Amino acid sequence: MRDQIVKSVRTLAVFLPMLALAQPIAAQRAGSWESSISGGAMYLDGALSSFLASFGFSDSGKTPSRLAPAAAVRLGYNVTDHWGFSIGTAGARASGVRYLTPFAAATYTANLNAKFSPFLTGGTQFTRITGNARVVHPTWGAHLGVGIRYMHDNKVALRLEGRMGIEHYADLPGAKTAYNSIVTLGLSYFTAGRRAP
Repeated sequence: MRDQIVKSVRTLAVFLPMLALAQPIAAQRAGSWESSISGGAMYLDGALSSFLASFGFSDSGKTPSRLAPAAAVRLGYNVTDHWGFSIGTAGARASGVRYLTPFAAATYTANLNAKFSPFLTGGTQFTRITGNARVVHPTWGAHLGVGIRYMHDNKVALRLEGRMGIEHYADLPGAKTAYNSIVTLGLSYFTAGRRAP
């Protein structure tokens, strides 16, 4: 009887590592790089839109459209399963006015390894606005946002994000703060992260 137990233990000792190697390893995205590309729309603050119209930024000489098609790219590093940092830029164009918004952000994700993961983001941004050889930009800017990632597989995710920008334009009459928002939908690609010990 004792010999059978010893043989069983030796057999398990040989085959358990092989079984462990044969099992798919769960995604570990801590320590991964995340690159994203997306498209969507930007919604311009009303006071800022009126200011751009009064200074002739738009092609038509009228108030620029407050809704503009937008695109964004982002490169981030996920330090843990919850915290990450990223830099990127968003661009939009409507009525001959161009908006270029570089940004840097910190992101908190509920669980980066989950199939469906909501996140919060916040950071700094700086929108440069050009049109008809005129340029205006804020003295400072910040943004807050929310979003979700839906993992298609271990490396590709669908990313939906909405951000509200808070920017101070010294040239604006009255209140100097403009609230521009952007919503984007796109794809994120993850490199392999660190595996749990």
